[in-house]
Amino acid sequence: MKLFLLRHTEAEPSGSDDKRALSARGRDTVRELGRFLSERSARLPSTFEHSSLLRARQTAEILAESLGRGINCRERDGLTPSDDVGALAEQLAGEQEDRLWVGHEPHLGMLASLLVCQDPYAGAFAMRKGSLLCLERGIAVRPGSGPFSRWVVNGLVSPSFPD
Repeated sequence: MKLFLLRHTEAEPSGSDDKRALSARGRDTVRELGRFLSERSARLPSTFEHSSLLRARQTAEILAESLGRGINCRERDGLTPSDDVGALAEQLAGEQEDRLWVGHEPHLGMLASLLVCQDPYAGAFAMRKGSLLCLERGIAVRPGSGPFSRWVVNGLVSPSFPD
């Protein structure tokens, strides 16, 4: 199983946090990511799941549209910045299908650190806006090690401009 974690792109600086839309630069960044992935024939899930916040939904929808493959987008609980990454990681234990989740920092970085390092506070991942991290669940290194020790980094795409 592969898990793609995409941090939303740049949002407008003002407004209520849950209703901040992507900026023009943010929309362009998502389209650029879509072109990059299309040129490389990236194999992505047929459904993109995003947090309830507008900027994450827009990032998912624009990426899906730019890929032009009939990708569905839907909201998923557990992807907001204040959600428990441990509960989300436990949900992954029983899943087999590849996933693409669009969310926020520090949540996505903590989730990736938990899956790869077994410690959400390891600080192994700090995702820039518009970064796409691919993790792959492999074989457990030792018996009884649980769902958190089976993940490895498969790839990372990050925009070339600073946050």
